[in-house]
Amino acid sequence: MPVRDRSEWITERLEVAAARYDERFAPVYDDRWGAEIDATHRRMLARLIDHLPPGSSVLDAGCGTGKYWPQLLEADLEIVGVDQSAGMLQRASAKHPQVEVVQQHLHELALGRRFDAVVCIDTMENVFPEHWPLILTGFARHLVEDGWLYVTVESAEPSGYGAAELAKVRAEQRSLGVPLEYGEVLEDGGYHFYPTGSQVDQWLAEASFHVEVDLDGDGYRHLLAVVSDGTEQ
Repeated sequence: MPVRDRSEWITERLEVAAARYDERFAPVYDDRWGAEIDATHRRMLARLIDHLPPGSSVLDAGCGTGKYWPQLLEADLEIVGVDQSAGMLQRASAKHPQVEVVQQHLHELALGRRFDAVVCIDTMENVFPEHWPLILTGFARHLVEDGWLYVTVESAEPSGYGAAELAKVRAEQRSLGVPLEYGEVLEDGGYHFYPTGSQVDQWLAEASFHVEVDLDGDGYRHLLAVVSDGTEQ
């Protein structure tokens, strides 16, 4: 079977993802996943907060329903939340009406302002490899010079995908015409991408990020990085 055009497939998947979050996940996310914050996530957020004086501005990219906002708000930080899902943003605003929210795809991020920090937590596993460089460069563009980024990268093996399994998934899907690349998985109608560590390191470096903290925990690689030089908006 011929493999589908990848750009068309990505456009289709973006539409599917937005609908899934609006219709399937937004109504139940807080009850199922929003109450508990893993220890490593909480600890890394605290390390970021240590670098930010009260009143600092934080962009929560892929904010969902604002799961991590209470910890940021308790530190007297100003938050702007961005997400592709209107349904998730509606839930976030209902809980925290004082927080500004913007509906945008992260690879098209264009807010026209800079922030002291960007957090992108439990989000990049839903991002296509083509969009990783665009998103990281966009984060750098929206940060002040020496601004901070906290980003999580979901680990493949704790999710049941070693190298052999990822190669098998790719081969099986491509035989069905689905243009998956290595590290990409379709599961229960959803999409996941598990990049290699070297891929992530390269994309961060190319976007002018210098990693200060690199920690594994709770099924994720947690990266705290500083943008090494400001970029023009």
